[in-house]
Amino acid sequence: MTGTQSTDLSGQVAVITGGAGAIGSATAALFADRGASVVILDQVVPVRTAFPEARLIQCDVTDAGSLGAAARTVRDEFGGCDVLIISAGVAVVGPAGETSEADWDRIFGVNVRGAWLTFREFLPFLRRPASVVTVASAAGLRPLPQLAAYSAAKAALIGLTRAIAIDYSEDGIRANCVCPGQVDTPLAAEVQADRPASLRAAVAEFADYPIKRAASPSEVADAIAFLSAPSGGYMTGAAIAVDGGRTLH
Repeated sequence: MTGTQSTDLSGQVAVITGGAGAIGSATAALFADRGASVVILDQVVPVRTAFPEARLIQCDVTDAGSLGAAARTVRDEFGGCDVLIISAGVAVVGPAGETSEADWDRIFGVNVRGAWLTFREFLPFLRRPASVVTVASAAGLRPLPQLAAYSAAKAALIGLTRAIAIDYSEDGIRANCVCPGQVDTPLAAEVQADRPASLRAAVAEFADYPIKRAASPSEVADAIAFLSAPSGGYMTGAAIAVDGGRTLH
């Protein structure tokens, strides 16, 4: 296959949780451009004009009933899905000893339990071969200061994704992670604003990054598409750092 053919997604049905977010939106646009039918799941249904060809479903990834209803809708309208992209995520700033129980539970509830529930509810409707891609974080590979709950949750998400890869390889399901570093998103801006002043300058200057800039959401979407398409057909259980080299050192 040529590079263009290997990343073609024509005829594929792709479901994206957190699809209204910056990375989810960029991924939805890229998949639609490459010929996939796109289903966006999010708590807040985006404006129709932003996704004229996508199926929009309001869904709470922390609620099994909500996810189950969404999965059955995808089954009824599309016959199932070929690509499941788990992009929903939240963050809170704070060291481990100062994070509240409520914040800890919310971070793990969305980032880990929500990912597990999404996979569980969509599993019966994944057409084989299928690809599952989770959006973890480079913080799950190398923790970030003042982001204890987030770093721990993303590490757990990487572990969950690898467990799915092992458990379902014989069923024709591949599972991989993308692990972004700093990305130009509203969530990243909120986290930066909440950081202690002593950390903001180092983060703003990309002190730990060989490539001293933030990624665009579309650069993360490119990695997701690579893993989802035939181009990534021999990859499963991988955690791909899209982080400007931060986890190199």
